[in-house]
Amino acid sequence: MTATVYGVPRSQAHPRAWEETEAILRPLTEELVMGRHGPRVIGGDFNRPAGSSRELAIWRDHGWQEIQDLALARWGKAVEMTCKHATRHDFLWLSPEAAALCSGSEVHHSFVDHVVLEAKLHVPSSACRIFTWPRPSTIPWDDTQVDLWHQTVSPLVAGPSEGLPVQCKGRATRIEPSTREVCPGVLRASRPGEAVIANDLLGREVKRWFQRLRRLQSLKHALGVGKQTDQARQYRSQLWRSVLNAKGFAPTFADWWPRRVVRLHGAPQVMQEMPNAAQAAIIYDDFHSNYRKLESWHLRKRSSVLQSKYAESSRVLFAAFVRPDHLCSRRLSGTMPTKSWGLRVPCAVFPPGKSALSRWNQHVEIRPEHWDRIQQWLCTVRKLKKTAARGPDAYARLDLLNMVEVACLRGVPLAGGMADVVKAFNGLPRVPLLRAAARLGFPQCVLKPWVSFISLVKRRFLMGEAVSEAVASTSGFIEGDPLSVTAMSVASILYHQYMHFFEPRVQHASYVDNLAVTAESVYLAARGFCVMESFWEILGLQLDNEKSYFWATTAQDRKLLVSLGLTVAEHRRELGGYLTFGPRHRVADMAQRLELLTPIWPVLRRSRAPARQKWAAVTTKFWPMVFHGAASCWLSDTAVDKLRAKMAWALGWTCAGAGPDLRALTEGPMELDPAFFQIWTCMRDFQRLASKSSTLQQLWVEFMGDFHGRSLAGPFSTLHHHAEALNWGFLEPPQVTDHRGSSHDFLTLPKRSLRRLLEDAWAQKVMRRQASRAALRDMGDLDIQLARELGPQHNAQQRAWLGMVRAGAAITASQQACFDLSKTDCCLHCQVPDTREHRLFDCPLFQGGGLVRDAGDNRPLTELLLPCWHPELGGHLRDLVGLPDMGWQWTRPPNELPHVDIFTDGSCMYGAEDYLALGAWAAVCAQMSLVVASGLMVGLCQTIDRCELFAILVALRWTADVGCGLTIWTDSKFAFEGLLALLHGETCAGLGHQDLWREIEALIPACRAVYAQWVPSHVDPGNCDDPVAAYAAQWNQVADRQAGLMNHMRAKSFLGRHARILQHRQNRRRRMRALAAQYVKVAEATNVARRHTGDHEDVPLAELVQCEAHMRDGFADLFPPNWFHFIKCSGGFGQVEARDIVQRLLTSDEEVAPRFWVSWIELVFLVVMVFGCGDQYRGRTLSYWVSCVRQVLRPLLIRFGARGWLARGAICGVCFAVETVLVGVSSEDFAISRNLFQEWRAGRVIKKIADLSRPLRP
Repeated sequence: MTATVYGVPRSQAHPRAWEETEAILRPLTEELVMGRHGPRVIGGDFNRPAGSSRELAIWRDHGWQEIQDLALARWGKAVEMTCKHATRHDFLWLSPEAAALCSGSEVHHSFVDHVVLEAKLHVPSSACRIFTWPRPSTIPWDDTQVDLWHQTVSPLVAGPSEGLPVQCKGRATRIEPSTREVCPGVLRASRPGEAVIANDLLGREVKRWFQRLRRLQSLKHALGVGKQTDQARQYRSQLWRSVLNAKGFAPTFADWWPRRVVRLHGAPQVMQEMPNAAQAAIIYDDFHSNYRKLESWHLRKRSSVLQSKYAESSRVLFAAFVRPDHLCSRRLSGTMPTKSWGLRVPCAVFPPGKSALSRWNQHVEIRPEHWDRIQQWLCTVRKLKKTAARGPDAYARLDLLNMVEVACLRGVPLAGGMADVVKAFNGLPRVPLLRAAARLGFPQCVLKPWVSFISLVKRRFLMGEAVSEAVASTSGFIEGDPLSVTAMSVASILYHQYMHFFEPRVQHASYVDNLAVTAESVYLAARGFCVMESFWEILGLQLDNEKSYFWATTAQDRKLLVSLGLTVAEHRRELGGYLTFGPRHRVADMAQRLELLTPIWPVLRRSRAPARQKWAAVTTKFWPMVFHGAASCWLSDTAVDKLRAKMAWALGWTCAGAGPDLRALTEGPMELDPAFFQIWTCMRDFQRLASKSSTLQQLWVEFMGDFHGRSLAGPFSTLHHHAEALNWGFLEPPQVTDHRGSSHDFLTLPKRSLRRLLEDAWAQKVMRRQASRAALRDMGDLDIQLARELGPQHNAQQRAWLGMVRAGAAITASQQACFDLSKTDCCLHCQVPDTREHRLFDCPLFQGGGLVRDAGDNRPLTELLLPCWHPELGGHLRDLVGLPDMGWQWTRPPNELPHVDIFTDGSCMYGAEDYLALGAWAAVCAQMSLVVASGLMVGLCQTIDRCELFAILVALRWTADVGCGLTIWTDSKFAFEGLLALLHGETCAGLGHQDLWREIEALIPACRAVYAQWVPSHVDPGNCDDPVAAYAAQWNQVADRQAGLMNHMRAKSFLGRHARILQHRQNRRRRMRALAAQYVKVAEATNVARRHTGDHEDVPLAELVQCEAHMRDGFADLFPPNWFHFIKCSGGFGQVEARDIVQRLLTSDEEVAPRFWVSWIELVFLVVMVFGCGDQYRGRTLSYWVSCVRQVLRPLLIRFGARGWLARGAICGVCFAVETVLVGVSSEDFAISRNLFQEWRAGRVIKKIADLSRPLRP
């Protein structure tokens, strides 16, 4: 397939000639370059250089080559100018398939101004067969009827063929490449009078349909001629059979015909026998209509697919790497069988050139003895203990940042270099690394399958749609294989041993294939870099010069590095974070990541997902994306406020007067606030890493010793910046003083306690920010844990209402009048200022629960539902932290025993109260009837699990001191399962109280023998049949009593203060919940009014609930004398009772002049309770009565023309619209019926019909 191009020449008549030429080339890019396969050629005078065209760059990206460039690379022919011997504007572009067939080229100077380019293609006599690995196309989900697909198993697509397109099939079925012939799929040109295809470039399905259309057209003409010769009959029979057996229809043409989309009048329903001439004409017209519909549908889809391909190619130009052997290779994923393993490996096309083979087989000629030189220092390799977020050298990215920060603080020069290994996984030598793995202790059950697997792996290469033969590889490890990362770790261990032997003065670090060296001078850094480079050269690998760079903390050293011709960086995004090699703060990277959230906020706002899912998206996706790796910098308060405002807008929190920080504080996870997320992640990660690294602790001490108040770019400055924001202080690391004056060991502080302290400190900071609010002027410290208890007992809508209340939203008229001068600040019902207190306690519209004022109320509690901190609670917490640690005091045994049974137990009182829980522990030796140790829990974390675990820890300390073996008996499943895992060599990384688990793990090897047993708690020994069970139950009771006794042995003043605080919190909790329930009632009543009026702001609630009389004729005049013959009863409702009810309503409607709109619910109370009808049915539910009365009266009103006496309305306490009837009734009776209904619902809100399913009268 060929195409000729003539570009627009640049002149005064065409000032935008290049843009017009690009517009000419774009259809060729979409249709010929991207839309077709096989040999293709595009030539002509482009009137512009090739390097200045965006379209030609896309052609190169898809493997197209210009004939002169191809000749230069293959045969060494020089490139000649093609236009007037001065420029090169004439080109002949060959597709990858055409380039593979090219056997020569010539340049002919036949014309004066232009040359003729000739490409010689060697076309084989037979069809060429190639390997292909076709991948299914994307299923058109927008056109797919998914529900019907699930019901009928076969997919239904809203296209002309009503089935899944052929190109979309074949998922999870191909495990090896297939072969196909390379032949042009071009149809024979149509003769005059025949149907013509709209586009020769359409897919196989359209071409098959077009062939069937031609067959039907030929059959139509043949039947129309009417020849009866044997040859004519045979020809018509062959045409008909080819139509019925045509491909491209599921499963056959005859089966597809009844299900076709377009059906013309007169067409046969089924395809059976040979049609006559008239029927053939109708069948042809019918199928022609279906074909045109299919053709137009494919044209639209093809256009959209090609446009998407074009957009993607424009976005990632030169994404595929071009090989020097003139084959553009791209990676393809497929499954290659190697014995019993399956592997997703890169694949490729045609026989790859020398460069590809040299990479995959670069060690094929190296003998195994070549790697013996590595053995001289392999013997020094030892297995290092793994630490989180660290390389095999036990250095983390945070360590590097800390060293830079300390150097900048002291003014000490520090320099280093960073580098990446080129194609590390693909170039690692197998023989030395597998030997090193064996020396490191890898078991043979892992090594043997690993060696067998990588030795059988083969690679293929892809170009266009063709796949090459499988090529065996002798080097490298498979990308995507988990063991390949292990191989890289083994190489890193060898690297560190090499560096330690040849240059011990340089600190070296590795992070998979990222390498770093750090030294105190530029000379040592450069020397360490050279040693590092030499090691990887031993393994046959090279460092990436483009990604390698040096850094220094002083300007003089940076100038020295620049003078040496090295790449110098002051900051760089590296190792999953942002590195700053100097004192300056750099937040440009974080600011760029903030911009990534700009298009996401509108999507989150439009999402109909539940609020909890949106919160999870913000805390687990958005904030980690922004703050990931930001250990050396922090966002300013202004940037955080803007980020918080965008988050509040996306979550729908932007109510008038509402503070997003207040709402994030009390609703949802506290990490919703970006400022708290930044503080929490910084504190948590620093504690986790510092508790594992003595190097980091030492650098911290050095930093604090030289700290003079200047904030630098680094983790220490970031930590102290966040601490100062919360009124915390680090004076002598690792001791920290919190905002209430208590001192803690930051490294051993339990994660739960750290979280509670940070939440409390952040809550007080938010309260200080919001102190200008009138409702918070007399606010002390906020009890955040008590405030966050409100919510689980409410549904999502009610929690949203309470969130608006707590955020200070303008929900009353007095608040809204401050922003909207057109509104009054008075209650329209009471004509007094409409405040929150008025709605809670005074307004009769909302006084359904009878809430009264309390002496302990204050404005923060009543208006914002924010309880205050008890003034004695701070002293109580300080006393818990200051308790003496009894975990190192125990009783030594009078005589030595080889093995003892230690029963441990914990006691926890008031465990439901976060701040007021009291814990104690005890450990008892059964053989000696001895209380080994007991005491009170120290610290803020006073949970039962921590008490049980601390008792086990003390028992292990005692055993390590005494030197005997022991069996630990515990009734805690949590402690028993974790201890059992440690005894079996596993870890307890996922369990809480990691500080205690780490100490227990370190003590177990120091003990002679440790066993664990679980015993049921609170079992009476007298009920045990087994002596061992009775023994365990007896001594478990002793330990339990000892722990409980210790928990009560506290100072009288302490217990008295604890009782006062506990009583205060319980009173505030009850009061807060009562106020919240009243706020919910106010919101529900207001919501009913808004739904009734359709206006959310201007119509007061008083207009809805007041009883308005209407002077209008009644419906009784419309009823005929024999109306009772038309009564229809259902549900067991008697004819006599129904007639009695209607008669009483007609009598009341005739006698009473004022009429009211009465709902069916109120009408039931009117006829049953007021008129006294249906006494025998009073035990039935209200929903039964409403249904029966409505089914009796409503058909009569409609039948006799009284439809105008029916309307939609609302009543107080019902959340959905109800139907009302205009009935003549006295105002006293109507008021009684309404009051009876309000008494019946007893303050409950009727949210659905099922809420009426309670007896009318108990």
